[in-house]
Order: sequence, then C-alpha cells, then structure tokens
Amino acid sequence: MSIIELGEIREEPASAPPVRRPRAAGRPLRSAAVLVLSLVVLAGATPSPQRTVSIVPASPTATAYLAGDGIFVIDPPTPDGDRYLTAYAQPAPSGTVVRRRWQTPLVRTGDYLDVRVERGLVLTMAVSAPNRVFQTTAFDTVTGRQRWQHPGAPQLTASGALLVTDGREDGSGAVSGVEPDTGRVLWSVSVPPAANPSYHLTPEGQVDRFVLLQPTGEVQVHDAGTPAACCVASTHCPVTGRRTSGCRSSTTCCYSSRPAAPGW
Repeated sequence: MSIIELGEIREEPASAPPVRRPRAAGRPLRSAAVLVLSLVVLAGATPSPQRTVSIVPASPTATAYLAGDGIFVIDPPTPDGDRYLTAYAQPAPSGTVVRRRWQTPLVRTGDYLDVRVERGLVLTMAVSAPNRVFQTTAFDTVTGRQRWQHPGAPQLTASGALLVTDGREDGSGAVSGVEPDTGRVLWSVSVPPAANPSYHLTPEGQVDRFVLLQPTGEVQVHDAGTPAACCVASTHCPVTGRRTSGCRSSTTCCYSSRPAAPGW
C-alpha cells in the first residue's frame, strides 16, 4: 500500500519575479572539463586485459628457452644420466593449454647454454666441462630428428649460411661456413693461437665479416660467405712504419694505405 502525504496550502503574498542571473561566459569550458573528467573516470573503470599464464610441464631444475614459435625445455639428467630436449608449441592468447610437439635425447655430458631457431633448425649449444669446448647440434623443427653436429658455436651470416667458430683451449681453432640444411662444411679457415677472431655484424645482427690477427702482426679480414680474405693489413711495416693494405677483391677494406685509419 502506498501512502501519499498532502501538504497544507496557505495563502502567501505573491513573490517578485526571479531575477535571471547573467549567463557565465566560462560555462561551456566548465562543461567540457566535466565531460573530459567523466570520460577519464569511465576509462579508468574499464577492466584491464588479464595476463594469460600457461604452465609448461617441467622439473624445477629444468631450463626453458623461448625461440621461434616454440618453447624448448632442457631437462636435468635422469638418475641413469639421460637428458632430453622437449619442444612445445606456444599457447594461443585465448588459451592456456601447452601442446607438446616432440622430445629427443641429448648428449649426456656438457652444460647447455642456449637454444635458438635458425633457418628451420633448432640449434642447441653445449660446452664440455673439462676443456670448455663448444658443440652445436641441429634438430629438425617439425620432427625433432637430429640433422647434424659440429664442434663450435654458431652464428648466422648475411649470406644465409652458418658461421661456426671452434675454439680450443690453447686459443687455436677454426672458423667454418656450414650449410644449415645438411650440415656440410662449405669452407674452413684455421685460427692460430691468440688470433682472437672478431666479427662485424649487419644492422640485422648477421655476420658479414670476421677478422683474424695473425702471429706475424698481419690482420686478415674475411668475407663470411667465402674463405678468401678480402683485405690483408700489416700492423708493422718495416720500411715506412705505416699500416698498409692490399685488397684481393673489390670489397671495401677495413684499413686504407694511410696510417692507422680504421674504417669500422
């Protein structure tokens, strides 16, 4: 039941007509400010997108790497000494299910430092404890089948090949060009002890040159796509005392015939 209360009507003198207040000039500006403030408050009230968390099945001491379109997990050795590399597909933004693609055994010895995806291959890099020698193993991204294995650490070159540097404990070693699909060694350049190979990268982070300092003081600049040296510079000229260079191709050299003018 609703109750309506009626007020008492009294006779009162007529009031004077209300005086209309002058219109404020700043009213539109204040209204706009209120509107903007309302929009800001409403935008702040909109719920922010939630972060999706996906759980990858692995032991607490396993190491996970995010490379390409997958997640790669290297498990610690089992009691029998076996080790495995497991590949998972990255989950979709709307889901949290992680699908396993494949699992393959790894070499038992050595510490695994990196897993990357290059040219359709999954590359694992390990180092052995006694002599600190690096080893690269290539696996098929789809099946996990091992393609090839080479001593050394890989880098992608501007020509599309892989540059694998195998450094030994005494500082010597070799720099080799490797065909990614087959693992075939295209060429190899010996690295004498204390040669200290260094690399020049393109803006895309690929190697296009590498430099070797020979024991004689000669600096050799090699094209990362071929074994031939594109530039040879002597650090000590017995006649002039200057650095001189002789280019063996039309490729730009690192030094000119003028004294000590490095180009890069």
